[in-house]
Amino acid sequence: MEFFTRENVDLAGTVIQIVVVLGGIVWAYYRFRAEAPHRPRIEFDIDADFFGPQDDHFATQIVVNAHNKGLRVRKFKSIDLLVRGISKEAPLDEWQGHEPRLFLPDKIIDHAEMVFTDKYGSVFVEPGVQQDLTYFCRIPARYRFVSIRAEFRYDDTRTHSAERLFETPVLE
Repeated sequence: MEFFTRENVDLAGTVIQIVVVLGGIVWAYYRFRAEAPHRPRIEFDIDADFFGPQDDHFATQIVVNAHNKGLRVRKFKSIDLLVRGISKEAPLDEWQGHEPRLFLPDKIIDHAEMVFTDKYGSVFVEPGVQQDLTYFCRIPARYRFVSIRAEFRYDDTRTHSAERLFETPVLE
């Protein structure tokens, strides 16, 4: 009995085609579902510099850093800032219902928009680019600690945010 008959060669070809197709399906699943190279990949961070004081306020520069580690351009139609603080005289308390999170009772800036949509429409960050976006404001010098939170929307349902706590300069 000869092994390389027409039927055996056809069967081997069919098996090889099935294995190649299944291998392609597994690769495609892993590549586009598990790795998800086209999903947003953003590192988002905040920094702040305090200058002064002058007229009982610090001139404050808030820097939002967006590092696009994905493969697509990321557009920010809005970046919302929220700044809360605690004065130098106030006790450091926990936020009721959110223990042990620090309670910062005063809203210093409530929903300030960093992107001037009327003028620019949006801000974009190309793949592989690290972009610093700045916002200037004033923070009353009576605050010792301030929390700065920045948030942007990918779409109508998903958001990405960063929040950091800063100590203002100690005045003598």
